[in-house]
Amino acid sequence: MVRSAISVPDPKAAPVAQSRRVGIVDRLQIGFTLASLVVIALVAIAADRALAFALDSEDALVLRGQAQALLQAADREQQHLEILPDHPERAQWQLLDAQGQPFAQSRGMVGLPYLQFPQKSNDLVEYTATTGQVFTLMVAKSPRSGRQVHLALNRQHEASLFKVYRAWLALATLLGAAMAAWLGRAIAQRGLQPLRAIEVAAARVGPSELQTRIDVSDFPTELKDLASSLNDVFARLEAAFGRLTDLGTDLAHELRTPLHALRAELEHQMLHDLPAAAMRERHGEILEELDRLSSMIEQMLFLARSEDPRTAIAQDRLDLTYEIERATGFFQASAEDAGVLLPRLPAQPLWLLADRGLVQRALHNLLGNALRYAPRDSAIRVCAGVDDAGPWLEVQDQGPGLPQAVQDRLGQRFVRDDPSRSRASGGSGLGLAIVSSIAKLHGGALLVRPGEGACLRLQLPPSCLAAPELQAPESTRPNNA
Repeated sequence: MVRSAISVPDPKAAPVAQSRRVGIVDRLQIGFTLASLVVIALVAIAADRALAFALDSEDALVLRGQAQALLQAADREQQHLEILPDHPERAQWQLLDAQGQPFAQSRGMVGLPYLQFPQKSNDLVEYTATTGQVFTLMVAKSPRSGRQVHLALNRQHEASLFKVYRAWLALATLLGAAMAAWLGRAIAQRGLQPLRAIEVAAARVGPSELQTRIDVSDFPTELKDLASSLNDVFARLEAAFGRLTDLGTDLAHELRTPLHALRAELEHQMLHDLPAAAMRERHGEILEELDRLSSMIEQMLFLARSEDPRTAIAQDRLDLTYEIERATGFFQASAEDAGVLLPRLPAQPLWLLADRGLVQRALHNLLGNALRYAPRDSAIRVCAGVDDAGPWLEVQDQGPGLPQAVQDRLGQRFVRDDPSRSRASGGSGLGLAIVSSIAKLHGGALLVRPGEGACLRLQLPPSCLAAPELQAPESTRPNNA
């Protein structure tokens, strides 16, 4: 049987790999250095070529002028051709007749090493002799007499100067690259100081430092948006922690009283022998209180989930007027017991694209809140419609209305005008908060409308309204029988 070898990574090797990572400053420094090296090298090469071209052009001008002067003198059959003196910038020369035999030359021509002159006339050729000396050679021919002149210009001095010049260019290139590396690192460190400020601010954020913000006034444009986004993140984090703290405080406050009451009731039953009928009655009261606590916890969980931006809602096709008819029918018995008139008004179908379960829950909460505060022998008005802001649902009672303090905190948890009266009537202060969360999930809002009593409107955006071409025929409306 063949066994496969499985290599297990050494955990100790991770810090080594981590230490080999190159930072942004190092990368910028390397980039500056390489870019500067390339630019300086190109400039040095261009300067070298330009100088060489200038010297070659000057030598060509000198050689052609000297060749023309020599040929003109030879054609006039001057006897003393050596009158052209040897000069440092002039070439050594040799005149040949039409048969190629030399008949005159400069004094320095004799001491030159073997030189291979070009065959083509007026061409300049660079030639390195066996002695290591560098010459520029040229052959010129007279079109009238056929005589030729051979010119040899010693370039050894220029070659030495070029050697020194190129050495200095190379040294200057290396020094320039080193200077660019140093300057590049300094510039990179200075340019990345805002990132250091962001790092310090982010490291300072904690449960006790949630108010930390980054001052973006001196930030460059490229980093200002990043810092502003981080400030928004810090603000959302602070708001989330604030909501969590408020939730814990409110929940502890709301659960303290019923838990103490349940404990007191159980202790009373343990210390006293109660008749079976009284015991069943007490147990029923305990179960009712437990049901209320369970409902409160369920509502709190719903509110917590609704604040998550990732929460998705369904897009159901529903008739809002039909849902109103169903909800009013469900609360009809409770309304009769409370002596409140809850009319079931006929209305035209109003088709929406919304989450059916959430809309039903909002309806039940609004009707339950209205029944809780509506006085006996009064009526509750329920209606729906469409305006420029989109479709809406409105529930109005004829009770005392909402105080301004409650309106200012509408949609928040555990907001009640009279906590003791609400608790006695079964309210937890979460109903309107749930309605507000449902409206926000659909892109709408819970509004307080002017009027007698409390008039609450669930306003939805126009996107929740079904387009006319998508509306179903009347036969597809659910049967409310």
